[in-house]
Amino acid sequence: SEAAAHVEPIGEAMPSIGSIKHREGDCRACLCFASLEGCAAGASCRFCHFPHPHVGGRHRLSKSKRQRLQRMFAQNYSLLASSASVE
Repeated sequence: SEAAAHVEPIGEAMPSIGSIKHREGDCRACLCFASLEGCAAGASCRFCHFPHPHVGGRHRLSKSKRQRLQRMFAQNYSLLASSASVE
């Protein structure tokens, strides 16, 4: 396919498949690439590995992850409060 022809030179010049349309501004930044772990998909990642300006606020966790963290915090807080009252 035509897209596969563009994928061949991936390396320093084109770090990922998703980076192909970076110059036109028609790409989406890979959130994992900038993390400490890096992007596990590497060159086959469908998101752009070039630097992007930070737009908007911080990345927001999904509702389910926020709720899970709230439950974990509440559980740990109650454990800390109960252990503090025992001493």
